Amino acid sequence: MNFNDELKARTQHVNAVIRDYLPKETGFQKTVLSAVNYSMEVGGKRLRPMMMECTYQMYGGRSTLIAPFLAAMLNYAYETAFRSFDELKHEEEDPSVCSRIAEALRVLAAKTGINGMLGGQSCDVEYEGRALTEKQVEFINTTKTGALIEGSLMIGAILAGAPADQVSKLEEIGRDIGLAFQIQDDILDVTGNAQEFGKLIGSDVRNKKTTFVSLFGVPAGKQRVERLSENALRNFDSLSAEHEFLRRLLEELATRRK
Repeated sequence: MNFNDELKARTQHVNAVIRDYLPKETGFQKTVLSAVNYSMEVGGKRLRPMMMECTYQMYGGRSTLIAPFLAAMLNYAYETAFRSFDELKHEEEDPSVCSRIAEALRVLAAKTGINGMLGGQSCDVEYEGRALTEKQVEFINTTKTGALIEGSLMIGAILAGAPADQVSKLEEIGRDIGLAFQIQDDILDVTGNAQEFGKLIGSDVRNKKTTFVSLFGVPAGKQRVERLSENALRNFDSLSAEHEFLRRLLEELATRRK
């Protein structure tokens, strides 16, 4: 199976798992439940849950334990993720499983919280239209975009029982790929083809948004993306486990055209 076919198959698989965990649209809160389901059904590449499953497979995970975490980006994320404990009945007797779930939940909370995605999103909104420093831009990018990629790679490995040093290295890989992904997004906002990119070009300029590209230009942006992606792939190749599809996926994220 070539990369694109495997990407499509994995996307379909993740969508099927997520559908199994969507809430039933019943009760007095039916409206908000319908909104949650709609937001999950409108589409998306499902790259983060896909990464999570890949690192789970890399380190030998073979159970249903991963399934609730694949759906854990829902509005009721923690309620969904805690359902992992329900899956313990499918596991062999292993006292380490509970501690792995607890650590995965800790990472999920950290990467989505005030020092992760939430913190980055709040700064992005607060600083909109203002001139920012490189340090501020990098903080927003590594938290708003990178934190969820870091968490996705880490959680799969944690649930599979990967050693701590491997999880730390996956966190570093996610940070580099997340930053490369965002800088590439900023480059495409300047140089991309609107039809291929899938959204209007030049929105950052119109919104007076400070990006790495607006600070240093497209050539410097491309060089930074190349360095970050090379470092990430070098670290990936040094891991004790292999996953050909995930390596290709990480490479594609940093060099995509849309």
